[in-house]
Amino acid sequence: MHPKMLRLPVPHHGRTGPFFIRIYVHTIAKNDGTGGQTAERVYEALEYMETAFSPHSIYFVWDCYIDTIKKTSLYNTLPFGSTNVYSENPHDDGIDIYLFPDDPNGATGQSCANNIPGTALYLSGNWPETPHVPVVPSYVIAHEMGHCLGLLHTSQTNDTPCTNIAGSTTRTVSTPGTVCATRPLTRLFMAR
Repeated sequence: MHPKMLRLPVPHHGRTGPFFIRIYVHTIAKNDGTGGQTAERVYEALEYMETAFSPHSIYFVWDCYIDTIKKTSLYNTLPFGSTNVYSENPHDDGIDIYLFPDDPNGATGQSCANNIPGTALYLSGNWPETPHVPVVPSYVIAHEMGHCLGLLHTSQTNDTPCTNIAGSTTRTVSTPGTVCATRPLTRLFMAR
């Protein structure tokens, strides 16, 4: 088991919630503190996550502290971000959310959970399809949190790696053998 793995009760084992999950929020900026996501953008991103999970009695507990990681070497990994970020100020009692800046060139971005289930996720850049909206304030955060909570893509099982489904018209997530949510890509990835 992953050393930081959270043991979360899941509804399909007879528990219906509510469930409360501690989160920690980090933004990536240059050494001088410039270039990172604003507090307003952080709140907006977390609102997307709350909107997606609260109907299922899943809630996130946050201390409202935004840890700004001032590290130009990480900042310069834009537009793709970097899994190296997972070693920056991690926590053992919750899920770490790392928010890279938007892509100033506007057409490339990435998101990633550190594992399924996992203890960290990051978002970076912009959605590659027009209108190239930023990834941070969108439902992508809910998608990656779903992975942290153990949800897989429907084309994936615990024994098979996820395949790249870019270009498909729908994205689905599931628990092993059970489809939990199906939404069009535009609903998941487009900012409101």
